[in-house]
Amino acid sequence: FLSNSDIQSSFDQVGRLVKDQDLEEMLKEATGAISITKFIQTFGNKVAGLDVEDVILNTFTVLDEGEGFCFEEK
Repeated sequence: FLSNSDIQSSFDQVGRLVKDQDLEEMLKEATGAISITKFIQTFGNKVAGLDVEDVILNTFTVLDEGEGFCFEEK
């Protein structure tokens, strides 16, 4: 199983510097001890820069044209 420092080092090695607070938030997504398989499944998208929440937020930001909302027809 991986320790917090193992996970931090993994992000560092792939050039993704992660703040302690961000790491703690990511660890909340995992339940129980983290195996290497679970790490890859849970955090793979974050390492690749494909965080679903970020993708949705960025898409909304483009579509809302600064209004704070968007309509279905857009």
